[in-house]
Amino acid sequence: MIAVHAFLDGATALPLSSLLAPLAAPLLEGLTAILAVTLLGLAPALTSRRAILLTQIGASVAFACHGLLLNVPHVALVQLLAITQIIAALLAPVDRRMERIGYALILLMMLGSVLTWQGSVSALSLPGIALIALARMQHREMRLRLLMLAGCCVWVAHGALDGAGVTLTANLLALATGLFGLARLGFRQRHRRRRVLLPHIHPTAAMRPVPLGPQVAPKPRRAA
Repeated sequence: MIAVHAFLDGATALPLSSLLAPLAAPLLEGLTAILAVTLLGLAPALTSRRAILLTQIGASVAFACHGLLLNVPHVALVQLLAITQIIAALLAPVDRRMERIGYALILLMMLGSVLTWQGSVSALSLPGIALIALARMQHREMRLRLLMLAGCCVWVAHGALDGAGVTLTANLLALATGLFGLARLGFRQRHRRRRVLLPHIHPTAAMRPVPLGPQVAPKPRRAA
């Protein structure tokens, strides 16, 4: 009787584990891909350099996990270098050493792409890595956005050539939100310049009556 129960327990447990195990990896791959696309695509829509870079850290973590799940370790390694470079870029305004480290990591990431050379696909990844990494090191938001847009264009071409749907989708979304963010920044800068050029007028000045005739000083009163 004990043997029969053990057999029945094994028979009911085996199909459950055999069903969940093959589904776990594809589910995690899909979740990390969705997270990476969402974070990378929405980062350029944010309004500050710090917010953009912090969101890119999340996207790099998601891309690294996605690469490991797909058994592509060099993708995870490049993303790890990207995370380190973003941290250096965040600290660069207050520490000049971090700025030098950030630029050195750009060369290291490009070297990693050369060591894993795959023909024309890698030829496109080199300028893509360089442009995005250089964008992160910019302290001025306009330069950051322009370089990031240029890098997104390169990565869109890379994703189309390589047939990488996740890369293509993420960078198409980043390109669209980047154009929106650039237009918004341009509007803000024009509005700020207009306010500086216009003279400061007191809000109640327009309500005061304007005299039309010549002004005559009142006669002083005689003392009694």
